[in-house]
Amino acid sequence: MKSTGRLLIAMMLFILILPSMNSEKNVITQNNDFVQRNIETRYLPVSSLGNSVLHDDFDSFPGYNQSLWNLESYGNGSVSWIEGDQFVMNASRHSFRTLTSIQTFEVGHEVLIRMKLIEEDAVVCVGWTNHTPITEYNYLFSNSSVLFQGAHSTVLLEKVSTDTGQRTSKMLSGIDSSVFHDYRMVWNSTVLIAYIDDIRMAVIGDTMPSGPLHFKIAITENRDIITEGSVIIDSITIREHHSMITESPPFISLDSPGNNTRNLAGDPIDITAVGHNGTIFWSWDGATNISGDEHCDIRLPASAGEHTLDVYCLDGYGYEIWTSARFVFNTMGEPPALVAKKMSKPPTIDGIILSNEWPITTLHSLDLVRMDGIYFSVDVMIGSDDKFIYLAIDSPIKTGHDSRAALIVDGSFDGVYNGNNETPTMSIWYNKGSPDAWEGYDELQAMVSSDDGHITFFRLATIPIGFMSASSVTPYGVHYEFRLPLSEFNAQPGSSLGISIMLYPSGMGVHNLFYPLLFPWENASRLAALIIPVSISPIITTIGLSLSFGIIALVSYFGWKRKVAGSSTIAIESEESMRILELIQSYDEITLERLAVMVQQSETEIRETLRELRESNIIDVEINDDGTIRRKL
Repeated sequence: MKSTGRLLIAMMLFILILPSMNSEKNVITQNNDFVQRNIETRYLPVSSLGNSVLHDDFDSFPGYNQSLWNLESYGNGSVSWIEGDQFVMNASRHSFRTLTSIQTFEVGHEVLIRMKLIEEDAVVCVGWTNHTPITEYNYLFSNSSVLFQGAHSTVLLEKVSTDTGQRTSKMLSGIDSSVFHDYRMVWNSTVLIAYIDDIRMAVIGDTMPSGPLHFKIAITENRDIITEGSVIIDSITIREHHSMITESPPFISLDSPGNNTRNLAGDPIDITAVGHNGTIFWSWDGATNISGDEHCDIRLPASAGEHTLDVYCLDGYGYEIWTSARFVFNTMGEPPALVAKKMSKPPTIDGIILSNEWPITTLHSLDLVRMDGIYFSVDVMIGSDDKFIYLAIDSPIKTGHDSRAALIVDGSFDGVYNGNNETPTMSIWYNKGSPDAWEGYDELQAMVSSDDGHITFFRLATIPIGFMSASSVTPYGVHYEFRLPLSEFNAQPGSSLGISIMLYPSGMGVHNLFYPLLFPWENASRLAALIIPVSISPIITTIGLSLSFGIIALVSYFGWKRKVAGSSTIAIESEESMRILELIQSYDEITLERLAVMVQQSETEIRETLRELRESNIIDVEINDDGTIRRKL
């Protein structure tokens, strides 16, 4: 009886162990449906939460529990106060404010913090750091830090290396940080995990700082910007974290390029899998799985169009948990083509986009893409004549210290940058800062590709003859205008150039916008085609002139008929009056001071012009006592 019982136990153990011994071998030959079914039917046991070691509801004077925290500030613009049952800290230019835990913590903890960030142009950092509670510049999070960083309506999960200070960041995309959220950060020895409202948003896998570290909340100015910001804290709980099973490992994340982005055939897809058993499986468009280790080489398929990438892996903690992720990319076939329409009259390059200077035929509505795969529609005007390319951008990005527009134009358009420091330069990176940008951004660089594919940049010693650029603030962003000499690209009507258009906001680089593809400075094949049309032939010109004379005659006739009928035909006699009219029609309201700068006239002259336009019933505006011109709608 005893031996029979042992035999039954041995058989049961063999049955239980056999599948796990063969699990990896089986997965390699399994199809996607089987793996997906495993993922959907997995059972995750739930362990109890760790002990709470710090908790503050921030509901009593002076807004925080003084036995738990040290509060520090620097500068007159930094204050804090209690607002209901929430604690508010703010900072403005040349100031900071920090709340640092008296207690220190070792790796193996998690924090749950309910907060919202009205950071505007400030930066907020929340997390663990090795900076002591009392330091001269306590807002810093340097070596040995794990944190949330919020600025410019974007939140990052960030890890700072203990030895080198190197920062690894993941963007928490698609959240509105200006409203309350529950932010949760898990600090494990090999992984850092971010949740927002119980949704896992980002994971960083690496050797994490071990501690002891203080927990700190800091707010300070961002890049010497004047606008102030604030962080509003509702509650903080720090507790022990003992088991990874409640986090449902492993974790798959996409590093680059962004999901839903357009890319070149063969571009590498950088996938990070954290907490897996050493093998990653992937397939394109539902085909057979391919397997590799964590350094697997995944490349975008060659065929043009949309492609779906499925990635799978098994956890390395022994929980037998499968996870999967799906990403979508688009392989660019032929590069998109933009035509620089012929312009009979060149626009004034003053940073002000006017409809009478930029014909509707020059308008292109382009989709610029951000690193996280979000697209923004931007109006771009492109024209040309026999000497220049003219380009204007109606940017939705507001002016600021780092806000600027950039163009890369390549004369050869053969997949290689061939820049040099004399005319024709051939490959140029143009930059134009917004009105409030650092003046160093107005720089032109030549670009050169080496034999190994590395691209170098050097500042142009001489500004190309005829080049011009300008920018101006609008109610919705910034206008940029460029004039580029064709001679710099050895180009003429009928040529095709390569072009990339980029917009940079102030602060975090994760917000940069690109057309047609991300990171054009990495590869000269990542450009769109810019076509310079041929000149109009004499025959077409003659026909066009004949038609023009006919149209003028018709306009004169119908104009005379209207005048006889009692309507008045108004002629705007001066270019200055036309310019003022265009600007007034472009804004619902604008100040006399601003308009005077735009048109280079005195406020008295502008008032007189507006009076004449009103009396002629061309516009209907009013000028308030504070000098604001409002258009009556």
